[in-house]
Formats: sequence, structure tokens, C-alpha cells
Amino acid sequence: MKTLKERFLGYLIAIAAVAAAALLGLIFDPWLGGESNLVIQLGAIALAVWAGGAAPALLAVVLGYAASRYLFMEPRGHLSLSGLADALVLLIYLISSLLIVAIGEALRRARAVAKHDRDSLNLALEAANMNTFDVDLDGSTAKRSENAVRFYGLDARDDSRDAFLRNVHPDDRPIHLNAIQESRRTGKDFSYRFRFIRPVDKRVMWVEAHGRVISDKAGKARFVGTSLDVTERVAMEQQLAEQAKIIAQGSQRKSEFIATLAHELRNPLAPIKTCIRLLKDSRTDEHAKESALQVLERQTETIERLIEDLLDVSRIEQGKIALQLGKVDLGSIIKKAKEESMPHLDAKSQRLSVHVPEQPVFVNVDEGRMIQVVSNLLNNSAKFTAKNGSVSITASTEGDKARISVKDNGIGIPPENLKTIFEMFFQAGDRGVNGLNAGLGLGLSLSKALVEMHGGTIEARSEGRGKGSEFIIRLPLAI
Repeated sequence: MKTLKERFLGYLIAIAAVAAAALLGLIFDPWLGGESNLVIQLGAIALAVWAGGAAPALLAVVLGYAASRYLFMEPRGHLSLSGLADALVLLIYLISSLLIVAIGEALRRARAVAKHDRDSLNLALEAANMNTFDVDLDGSTAKRSENAVRFYGLDARDDSRDAFLRNVHPDDRPIHLNAIQESRRTGKDFSYRFRFIRPVDKRVMWVEAHGRVISDKAGKARFVGTSLDVTERVAMEQQLAEQAKIIAQGSQRKSEFIATLAHELRNPLAPIKTCIRLLKDSRTDEHAKESALQVLERQTETIERLIEDLLDVSRIEQGKIALQLGKVDLGSIIKKAKEESMPHLDAKSQRLSVHVPEQPVFVNVDEGRMIQVVSNLLNNSAKFTAKNGSVSITASTEGDKARISVKDNGIGIPPENLKTIFEMFFQAGDRGVNGLNAGLGLGLSLSKALVEMHGGTIEARSEGRGKGSEFIIRLPLAI
């Protein structure tokens, strides 16, 4: 639908075209004159229909004849027809004019439809972040859709094939060229992905190209098709692949955990069954019965600790652990954690050295949970340190933080495991290495969760396998 301004402009062009034709007629009047000026007016009509449409063109038809009749046709200075000859000239003029108007209007409408289709295509390509191409393989010319400059970030003055190839990622250039060569050889469609470095901003984009190489009768080949910006899709695919990898690793760890849990629960069953048989046997003396009861008590405590760790995992995941915070001295926490862990250290004749400040260092924590954390770290060191090895625990202050360090000279931690060692079900040691059992892989994960619930941090350090390990806890000092 034309606006009032566009309509006015169309009529203005029609009047100006007729006036220009009349002026040309006056210039060439000595050589042409008479009815010949009507031929010049036909050009004005053609311009009017192309610029403004049928209505302005019909106005040009009327004005053009009036101007020619009055200025150039004998007798001049009159608009009336002077005879049959004038009527015949008018008829021929009208037929010619109407043909020009009809053809011009048809061409104008076709141009408008083509423009609408082109605009719709460009809009669709821009919305879909796509681009079309038609590239001469035997030359250097390239025809692309109007959004190519924005799509590829190319210089509008140099959109040749060579300019395009210069900006294809060097690692992907063979993929790009081989796909086209294969399509040229087989005649089959090509589909491939490549990276393109936009010269305007140096941003690397992923492009997915689809098309085919076609040849004309003269043997000239060109490849045509569409390109799609799939940068976001590739990033999403990479993210999904990474998530799938993490999920697969988590699933594998859970499977290993279930197998380990079954092993850990089965281990106490053999001595428990043996003790039960001894207690049932009337021939068993009192000393043997007492020893059997002690074994039963130890194995029951082992199972109880396993179950308690599992319950703690569930409570933490569900947010059901409520901390009973209070102002506690680090020395008291370390002393009680030491008492809980000494049986593990004594069982392997390991030396434990304790270093605490002379002055109390107070932290606002749940004492029971923090004792559990420190005891877990001591037990972990005892487990992964050989017989007669050494373990140390040191308390100190570091700025506005309290610092607890548990260090050993055990099997150490590979560098690649320093960040993952605190993940759920991660087993810090390899089963069977130096005769050590990795256990369930819950202790460190629980310790990290409990420390973070207190607003603290925990980290692992090690120079590698066989070089021992150190676990450092930092907690806010009590105000």
C-alpha cells in the first residue's frame, strides 16, 4: 500500500517527465516537429509508469498529448483536432501509450513481487542465521546472499572466493576443499562443518555448509548451497558431551561404589560368623568367648561407621544436617580427633605428631562434626601410609582464618586427582597398591561438605605418587 507521499511523488515524476519531453521537443523542433514529438512523450510515459504506476502514467498520456498538440502539431496553439489525420494520430498515440502503460505496470508489479520475495528471503536467511552461495570453481568470483557481509564479517569490497578461503580456519581448510572436490568428482551433495575466522572482529564461528557442485555444458563448475551459523549449536553439543562424560563417570563411580560397599560389608561377616559359631560351641573356653565378643564389637562398629557415613551422605544431599554451632578451641577438636583415630594409627605402628598454638584458637563450629572431619583426615592418612610411617597434624592461624593441616608420608596423590579427590565416590587410592584398600570414597567428600557448611574451605596437596599428601582446612576465626 502506497503512502500519500509516494503517490504525490509518482504524479510529480509524471509531470516532470512530460515537461522534460516537451523541452526536448522544443530543442529538436527544427528537425523533428509535428507529430514526431509524440514519440518523445512515449518515453516520458514509460518513465512515469515505471516510477509511479498506472495512474501517474495515464496523467502523463493526457498531458503529453496536450503538450504535443498545442506546441508542435499544426495548427499550433490549439488543442482541438483539425481533421481525420489528427484523430488517427491520436488513436495510434493512445494505443501505443496504453500498451506501454500495461507492459510497464506488469513489469513494475513483477519487480515489486521480486523485491518482496528477495526481502522475505533475506529476512528469513537473517532470522535463521543462514547464507546462500554460488561460487565459480574455475575462477575467483563468488555470489552470496545480501547478508553475507554481516554473516561472515567480510569486507563488502572484497567478497571473492580467495578472500573467503583466507579466513577459513587453517585446520579446517582441507575439510572445506576436500568436501568440494569430492562433490565435484561424484556429483553428490556435500555437507560438512568448518571454522571461519571473521576478519571484522576475529571471532571464530562454526559454519555448517550444504550444497552440490554443478557443471554447465561448457564444463565450468561452480558449487552452490547454503551456510548455517552453528556456533551456538556446537557449543551446546560440546557442553552436552561434557555433561554426558561427567554423568558416565558418575555412573561408573556409583557402580564401583556399590561393588566396594558390598565388599566392605562382606568383610566383617566372615569374622562375625566365626565368632557366632565359637559362642554357640559349648566347648569354647571363657577366654576364647571374650576374644570372640571383642571381635564382634569391632566388626559391628565397622559396619556402624559405614552405615553412618552413608546416612550422612543422604542427610547432606537432602540438607537435613543441622549444625549446633558454638565457640570451640582448635586444640580441643584436635585432641578428641586424635583419640578417635589412634587405634587406626597404632594398628600400623605409625607415629603421630601434634602441633597446636600455646594460646587458644577459637572457631565457631559444631564441635562433633568438626571432630568427625579431622578424624576422617587422620584416618585417611593412616590408611594410605605404610606401616611405621608418620602423620602430623598442625593448627595455626592465617590472617582471619584458622588453619588445620594433616600431613603424611604415604602413597601421595597423582596431580590429576587433586581436584577430583573430594568428589562423591572417588577412591583416592588404587585397590591393591601397596596392599592398601581405597575404601568407599566417602570420607573426603563428607569432610568437604561439612567444612563448607561451616563457611570454610579444604584443599589437597601432593607432589605426586609416593611423595605423601597434605590436607588443609581453613575456617573463619570466632569473633
